[in-house]
Amino acid sequence: MRGRLRVYLGAAPGVGKSHAMLDEGLRRQERGTQVVIGLLDTAGRPDLGRLAEPFEQIRPPPGGGLAGIDVEGLRRRQPVVVLVDALARRAADGHARWEAVEELLASGIDVVTTLDIGQLESMRDIVMGITGVAPQETVPDALVRDAAQVELVDMSPEALRRRLAHGHIYAPDQVDAEVANVFRPQVLGALRQLSLLWVADRVEERLERSAASGDADEPRDVRERVVVALGGEGASISSDGPDVWLVGPELSS
Repeated sequence: MRGRLRVYLGAAPGVGKSHAMLDEGLRRQERGTQVVIGLLDTAGRPDLGRLAEPFEQIRPPPGGGLAGIDVEGLRRRQPVVVLVDALARRAADGHARWEAVEELLASGIDVVTTLDIGQLESMRDIVMGITGVAPQETVPDALVRDAAQVELVDMSPEALRRRLAHGHIYAPDQVDAEVANVFRPQVLGALRQLSLLWVADRVEERLERSAASGDADEPRDVRERVVVALGGEGASISSDGPDVWLVGPELSS
């Protein structure tokens, strides 16, 4: 049986995708599920390091692994869930993390991962039109569309800009002209809108598939579909589970 993929999607770096992934892993671990980290990009952020402490990290041997992930070791270990950060990243040898994730899913292992909207292949040209820069690392849309769940981790442009100013996303010496351009309010607003629209389209696709399969009379298929954008420090919107699932600081209890 193929493993299930869950994707935490964000409009831009810094919205909290990695935190959401680790929080999800912790919730599953507390329910008794075996969860390990296949790869985590802490980027020198001690908060992520602390969140990762409850998990075993499976690191590849020197010179081994696929895109930094010990796929063979994980296959032998067969954990229930593997956390893999930054799905679109590529290793120096050209291999992409999503290729390693595909192999884990084919081995029956569930994967929880993170992705920015501009890293979807179909969004590359649109994001280039918004930011002026074409994303260099992308993921095939088919992999994300086939995910069991895609959850949008949302944060207002104002909150994101505060996080950038406080050094919570990049170190000050890493904020170059390209990064500064992406974090302009109008650019962040456009990327946020693009992310919300993409998730709304996925909800509509699921409704259409349900109707085509003849299951539209079931209760979850006749409910109204609603997408809501939240302000504040953080929230998430999901295209599965509840038709739109909101999680934020004030809603997480």
